[in-house]
This record gives sequence, C-alpha cells and structure tokens, in this order.
Amino acid sequence: MGQPRFTYQDPQTRLAVLEKVTPDEARQAFAAALETVLLVVPCGTEVDPKLPDGRPLPRWACGAEGELPPGAKVFRPPLVDRLRSSDARRARLAVDDRGLWAREPDGTVHHVPFTEVVGVEMRGPGRVVFGRDTCVIPVVPELWAGIGPAVDAVDAAVPGQLRYPASAFRPAD
Repeated sequence: MGQPRFTYQDPQTRLAVLEKVTPDEARQAFAAALETVLLVVPCGTEVDPKLPDGRPLPRWACGAEGELPPGAKVFRPPLVDRLRSSDARRARLAVDDRGLWAREPDGTVHHVPFTEVVGVEMRGPGRVVFGRDTCVIPVVPELWAGIGPAVDAVDAAVPGQLRYPASAFRPAD
C-alpha cells in the first residue's frame, strides 16, 4: 500500500472544497475517525468522551503481567544507580522480537507489543515507546545501561511513520 498523494492547493481552492462538505459528511468522517482515535490528555485530566450514539469510547488500561519473557534481552539500570538504590537493583527492561517489557521495583511488569505501538519519541540515543493500552516504556540511557540493542529492536520493529523527534519545548519549572 503506497503513501497517499497530496497535491498543493492554494487557500481559495481549499476553502471552496471545504464549503462543499455537508454536515452529514463531516459527522460521518468524525464518527469513522473515532474508531481508531487515540486521545492523550495531561495526567490528572478527567474526560468522558462518547461515540455519536452516546456509548462511551473504549478505554485502554496498561495491563500488567507477572514475568519478563524467557529468552528476552534484559537491561538493568546503570551501575551507579544500582549501587545507590535498591529500587534500581530490582528494575529491568526486556526486549525480544515481540515487544518491550519493563519491570518496576515492586515487581509489576508492563508490556508493549510492537504490534500495538502507537508512537515512538526519539530522544537522542534513546526512545520512548507509547503503547495502545496507555503503557509508556522509556528506553533511554538515563534509566537503562547499554540500550543500543533495545533501541535497534524498536527501530527495526516500529514503522518509521510512528517515530517522531522529541520536542525541544520544555515547560518552565
């Protein structure tokens, strides 16, 4: 399947095309988009979006699994962090051809299958992987030592159109 072809249209032409869109066509297009929409809001923001018929939009929740997969390549925090923190000694990142897993210090394991990645933020030598189910797994050198193979696995498994550079914008402290 090739990329859609877009041709430049001057503002007057675009406005003329938009004026021909009926409210019903706009409603149908919006309803179709809701089937695959990903709504991202700041932490702590409560939203209650609904489909045109009043049903709530499906909500995904980050699923937690019990164990890292056998045979996966496992990464640990940098040595200095492991020396200073028992939490760092228990944390792990794992990757195989199916996806990423991150084990928190409390033992909770989060998983993002490569088939369910909705975006990858490229942060220099690292990546932040966003899963469809709201899981976010940072694959960054600040958290994990020797992540080159994990970054290579992410880049090989995730289509280029889902990768984007990290924003240089940083909120004021």
